[in-house]
Amino acid sequence: MKNHWVKGIVIGYVLFMSGILYIVVISQQYSSELVSDDYYEKGQNYQKVLDAKYRVSALSALPKINSKNGDVLFSTPYPNGVLKFFCPSEKSSDFSVTIVKSKHEIPVHSFSKGFYQVEYHWEMGNKTYLWEEDLYLK
Repeated sequence: MKNHWVKGIVIGYVLFMSGILYIVVISQQYSSELVSDDYYEKGQNYQKVLDAKYRVSALSALPKINSKNGDVLFSTPYPNGVLKFFCPSEKSSDFSVTIVKSKHEIPVHSFSKGFYQVEYHWEMGNKTYLWEEDLYLK
């Protein structure tokens, strides 16, 4: 009488190890860059970010952003800030624009297509404010 269960265990073990090896090879093909290089410091100061977001909720007029006619249009009643575009899928697409006027136009050709998280930071009366919006460019 032959022991067929031994062959079954060996075949099962070989298939399992092949699957693990396949997953390792596939995972090495994707970039594993961090969203932020200074994530620890940002985590330490996150209460300040929450306070800045909370202050924005108390304002009557808020900044606005939209894309029309091949441009990204940004308008704010609070000029003199920094507008940051953060692309979660591609770190090289992140960039910032200094805002000095209440209306600003940014050509879409300076963007990669996709999803962006937009942040606008400004100061008013010795307090910082942070406005956030999601933007999808086709």
